[in-house]
Amino acid sequence: MNEGKTFFDLPQAQTVPAGSRYAVEMGDGSGTKSVTHEDVVKAVGEYLPLGDIDQLETDVKTDYVSAINEIKKKADASSGGATLQVKTSDPGLYGRTVTVSDGENEMSAVMSFGGECVITGILMTGDLTVSASTEDGETDEAETHVDNYATYYTDLDTRSGYHRLNVLTSDTGLIGKAVTASNGEDTVTGIISQDGRARLVFAFTGAVTVSASDDAGNIVSASINIGSDTTSYDVWLQAGNIISDAFSEGKSYSAGDYAIYKDALYRFTITKTAGAWNPKAVSPVTVAEVLSELNENISKKQDASTAITTGNIGQQSVLNASTAHSVAWDDVYSKPTTGYPPSSHTHDDRYYTESEVNNLLNGKAASSHTHDDRYYTESEVNNLIWNEIHVKEYSADNVSVSTGTKTQEFSIALPGYWIVGLVQASIENASSGGINSSQCSIYGYGFYSQSTAYVRFRAWADAKVKVIIKVLYWKDPR
Repeated sequence: MNEGKTFFDLPQAQTVPAGSRYAVEMGDGSGTKSVTHEDVVKAVGEYLPLGDIDQLETDVKTDYVSAINEIKKKADASSGGATLQVKTSDPGLYGRTVTVSDGENEMSAVMSFGGECVITGILMTGDLTVSASTEDGETDEAETHVDNYATYYTDLDTRSGYHRLNVLTSDTGLIGKAVTASNGEDTVTGIISQDGRARLVFAFTGAVTVSASDDAGNIVSASINIGSDTTSYDVWLQAGNIISDAFSEGKSYSAGDYAIYKDALYRFTITKTAGAWNPKAVSPVTVAEVLSELNENISKKQDASTAITTGNIGQQSVLNASTAHSVAWDDVYSKPTTGYPPSSHTHDDRYYTESEVNNLLNGKAASSHTHDDRYYTESEVNNLIWNEIHVKEYSADNVSVSTGTKTQEFSIALPGYWIVGLVQASIENASSGGINSSQCSIYGYGFYSQSTAYVRFRAWADAKVKVIIKVLYWKDPR
């Protein structure tokens, strides 16, 4: 079989395929025998202190090497705690302190002027708040959930006019993948964290498509309408999500609608307008409960063999009732107990009869009628009045006014005109001599007759003034 060659003359194999056989000198003195490769491995393994491979608590249990590599990978990830990468394009946060806190403990680092901040060695777990403030005190906060020592991502931006879009997913294939939001012209990109969240900050509006793809190239997308108000929006990015999208403050909900809020499914019990989350408007449900209700409704669906269709409607017999069934008075619901008259009653003289109403209306003009040339129109009346009314100004110069109060009369007769009234009375400095008008004032004026007006003065010192009176005259038509 060996062609006269010794054992050491044979070529050396690099691997031992399954089914290979060995020549083994048996230790029990039974001579040299042939054994399979698998028997040798099994026999050797029984004497090595490896234990039972089925007792491994790793996810991988096929071989020890893969199990050890899994343990090493987890140890490498957890040895330094979680890592938080915070980004911003807000110049007000450049060089500012970024803080992450669980409410009791906190860690911080400084935002670089490139808009990036990395906080490492985070040993806190659960819901953490990430925040930063500008020098002017403007603050932005974001939430992240840490449940293992991996790398998490979020964005901060304090600027007004910018929207915050929270992307949520439970699709493990999207963890750590880039997610984009675009309105067709502008695009913003972020990374989905280990907690299934990504926070995108942008200023554009309109119909926005949010999308991400897994390692296999499967693209998952969702659409959301971003309004002009700078509120916070949530969108659920999930392959095959047939139950609901994430709750959005910019959306109104009707009773029976579903929404996902903080990773839980809710059904609205009343109508809710756009705005913040209202726990009184919803009831928590599970997907199993929803599917059970759908199945129950399907089971109640009428059998097709007994349904009335357009094809068999002509074969149906419909009976028409000739009279309505009577209902006992006591069985009538929601009837008024008071406020209606008895079956027999009269209207006294507090009411007009039909004939009285007709007579009164017969003396009135119809709702649609015209006035002929026997009547003046509104514009004609106005022209007649204003053509005959005139404002004349009367003045008297160098009028002496003594200290104290004084009433002085002035003749204002105008031949051919009737005095209707005084429009205004005022004073100026006299044209010559005396103390000026600042030493006195007018506190009343009027007219005694068709030819006489009066002005009441109050003077702090003797003064000499010019009196100006504007008189409204009506031309005497006679």
